[in-house]
Amino acid sequence: AEAARVTGSPHEELETLMASHRYYRAEKGSRKGEIALWNGTKNFASSGCCDWAVEGEEDPRLPRNVRWGAFFVQEPVLSRPECAAIIEEAEGHAAERQGWSTKRHYSVPTTDIPAHALPGCLSALNRALERSIFPAISSRFGEDVSDLQVHDAFVIKYSMDGQKFLPIHTDQSHYSATIGLNSTGEYEGGGIVVLEEGEEEEEGCVVKVNEGEAFIFRGGEMSHGGRNIRSGVRYIIALFIFSHRDPDVDEDDEEGGQEEV
Repeated sequence: AEAARVTGSPHEELETLMASHRYYRAEKGSRKGEIALWNGTKNFASSGCCDWAVEGEEDPRLPRNVRWGAFFVQEPVLSRPECAAIIEEAEGHAAERQGWSTKRHYSVPTTDIPAHALPGCLSALNRALERSIFPAISSRFGEDVSDLQVHDAFVIKYSMDGQKFLPIHTDQSHYSATIGLNSTGEYEGGGIVVLEEGEEEEEGCVVKVNEGEAFIFRGGEMSHGGRNIRSGVRYIIALFIFSHRDPDVDEDDEEGGQEEV
């Protein structure tokens, strides 16, 4: 799968880098976060992939990279009013600026608007990062929340008269997240296609992310794409998240191996 460039032109790359400080960053020294992950079963609309639990016994019917590399946050990270407001803000922004951007990302472009250009979206997203998304990554993968940083976040629109799908690819980020902004009942098709090594796209597991839900995965290690929509409009927020953990520090040696919550 092709590797997705985080940004496009040098100008856009510089703009994204300069804007990254506007996203929530935990204070230095903050350690582990604790938050409930999905501990029941999650139904997927796919062939051969029915149920999945990220805690407890793992379902062998799913591709291995899904079992160890992805999860849902148990509670919605954005409320329905927040989701509706973000969609309205994004569409208003596009109407004032001659449409949605289609050239921000170099090798796997999306129809999008950067979250930092939408004040309401940025505010809601930063709250979600602080209270849900960063603690969830910490809980699942053992990261200190202060080591996590968003390098890019953007609202994506899939529509019948615009972009309908996203090719299979991997991200440059350590972690990627998808937040649904509208109900899966508002469009047909769609979803995130996740592939096991050697699988064709039609064999992949399709993950449906509903309004306000967050699906988080190892974006640089999992081949994935956006399934073609057949009707309606699908809105999501995509995030590229990097870990700045010092690889030379063994957390078991820190402070006698004691974890702080």
